Amino acid sequence: MTEPAPPARTRIGTAERDAALDALGEHMRAGRLDPDEYTERATRLSVARYLEDLTPLFQDLPAGVPAAVSRSGASGTPVPVVGGQHAAEPFAARHGGRVMAAIGPVCLLLFFVFGFAGGWSWSWLFFLVPPIVGGVLYGDVRASRQRDRKRPAG
Repeated sequence: MTEPAPPARTRIGTAERDAALDALGEHMRAGRLDPDEYTERATRLSVARYLEDLTPLFQDLPAGVPAAVSRSGASGTPVPVVGGQHAAEPFAARHGGRVMAAIGPVCLLLFFVFGFAGGWSWSWLFFLVPPIVGGVLYGDVRASRQRDRKRPAG
């Protein structure tokens, strides 16, 4: 006699974690969670891999696990993928590395072109562009959270 296979677990991704985190934030703003409880649940959410891992985080809250989580792909409906990454991810998560890789050489080129053409006294300002662009792209906490999740462990 063979044992039945265990039920398949449903993996979640960035879009589902973000939807769940937004829902936790709404519960905190509504006063259902205090800041310490929110932090503890958000920490557990950040390492969740399966839809079933989210259930304990929402079981004592109205409406349970947010519907947005199941609509964003956890129900078996695929999330649109663009260029190998989920379309729901922000621009910085999808293209920020390429932008930052290109901005340095572009600024160096502009430094020399405008330096020779118009004088060197102000062309150094082009070297302020990379940190400004980096701050705009990566200053968002959610984007940095997504980059951290994509890094391989170890």
